[in-house]
Amino acid sequence: MLNCKYIATGHYAQIRKQNDRFVVSKGLDEIKDQSYVLWGVSQECLSRTIFPIGGYHKEDIRKMALSKGYKQLAQKVRVMKYVLFLIMIIEVF
Repeated sequence: MLNCKYIATGHYAQIRKQNDRFVVSKGLDEIKDQSYVLWGVSQECLSRTIFPIGGYHKEDIRKMALSKGYKQLAQKVRVMKYVLFLIMIIEVF
């Protein structure tokens, strides 16, 4: 088991609390939404999970990468989203 308080993934999804339960919601970018693959994640895991790119559109993520000087990452979308969410998490903490 990982010895960490939270874990972040690069999924285009969001987590919200409803009636004292964590609920996986669609990501803001409905074209890239990945919430459907997270249907079986337990409440315990959801309480410690962060989806930092779920509240953005893919184009916004590209713009953020460019604004931070990550030109190559903005072009390599598959790799970029995972690296950028790590950068976002590091900046939060």
